[in-house]
Amino acid sequence: MVSLNDFTHYHKTLATTIFVTLGLSLVLHIYQKKRAITVIEQAEAHMVNIIDDRTKKIEDYLDNKKTALSIFTTNAIVQHAFKNTAHDGQEQLKLLVKSYSEAQNIENILFIRTDGSLIYAQKKPEVFKANLLDMPYDTTNLGKAFKQTLLSLTPTFSVFSHDFFTKKPSLYLIDPVYENKILIGFVAAQIDHQELYNLAQDYLGLGETGEIFFTNFFNNITQIISPTRHKPNAAFETSEYMLGQPNSFKEKSVLGTRGSGISSDYRGTEALGAW
Repeated sequence: MVSLNDFTHYHKTLATTIFVTLGLSLVLHIYQKKRAITVIEQAEAHMVNIIDDRTKKIEDYLDNKKTALSIFTTNAIVQHAFKNTAHDGQEQLKLLVKSYSEAQNIENILFIRTDGSLIYAQKKPEVFKANLLDMPYDTTNLGKAFKQTLLSLTPTFSVFSHDFFTKKPSLYLIDPVYENKILIGFVAAQIDHQELYNLAQDYLGLGETGEIFFTNFFNNITQIISPTRHKPNAAFETSEYMLGQPNSFKEKSVLGTRGSGISSDYRGTEALGAW
């Protein structure tokens, strides 16, 4: 079980767990009937290997997104957009954004000034008319990530959550834009959440009942934030209040621990899992 919430933290601290700006946790478990201890140990080792494999795939996926956005922000057309007041070069910008978003499967591209004002949105520009430093936008997953990037001046992933602007699950990656070593703005890329779900829904090696899903942790509440094999509508609909020591798989994973064993799953069913 690993955590997506830590995905954000992972990319900031290079921690070994998969927590990242995605305020999530990746949970992996396989249902097993009680068998000999050696069989259970073999199954646990197998699941740990799967977690390591999925973790590597997610790390590579997010690293590729960071690299691609960093290259995009160095383009002179992008830099010009932040000082363009006459709307010249708009067609060039549209073509560049379209090419980048299609190549990287990005849902939307946003340009943000250093004062927090959103000045360009590839899609739904009427929705993104806001200043990310003003209430209530400063408390959104995009607003929080912007403030974090403004302080660190390094690429930052937002928390993966139900988005204030799009009204659907969203993960943003924000990267500073420089011209002649001077900070002129930021670009935010809204990553396709279905691609993240696809990484979790790769059941290769998990038999007929095994599954992987992402979870989030806030205010002592663990929440599943991706569809599960046995509950396709579980994303942002299945929550659990954590009291005392963590018991379930998702509780253990969101705290950043690694391990395996027998515990209850999100349906209350006994399962063999790894996190």
